[in-house]
Amino acid sequence: MNATIALFGFGFIARTFIMLVTNILFRHHAQISLQGGFICITIPTNLKWSPGMHIFLRFAHIRPLESHPFTISSIPKLEAEGLSEMVFMIRPETGFTRVLAEVAATISPDRKFPVILDGPYGETGTNTLRSYDSVLLLAGGTGITFIAPILADLVRAMKQKDGPCKSVEMYWAVKSTGK
Repeated sequence: MNATIALFGFGFIARTFIMLVTNILFRHHAQISLQGGFICITIPTNLKWSPGMHIFLRFAHIRPLESHPFTISSIPKLEAEGLSEMVFMIRPETGFTRVLAEVAATISPDRKFPVILDGPYGETGTNTLRSYDSVLLLAGGTGITFIAPILADLVRAMKQKDGPCKSVEMYWAVKSTGK
């Protein structure tokens, strides 16, 4: 029992330390807008991530005591291309995402909000799907936010001839509006 508590405590302290160092060094700011019924959050950053990773976002000026996980919907730029943009596409529901949508609807799209990032988390390294000659990607609804950066990474790898992948097919199932 004591070992479990010690391990949990160490993990909490390490994660808090990494989060503080990351946010003190980089001081991230997010642009929030509404696009096609989705909340689009864009954060310029020097952080590195891989397709399919997620990150916890905390907006100090919106709900300072809450952090929420979101899948990163973009891929980082290559080293020589400079600063990357972390993009999140979020469907507003209830609670925190509803508040974000209300903020996005009432503010100027150019306004930037301070944001605290915790992460990224998930599988690191190169996209292992690059090692196949043909790839099939399937997504349902907002699951596209996980698939989109994988697709973008595969397309970039195919253009740069980085791996044997020659074809990618993607299917996205969405609810019909009935109209």
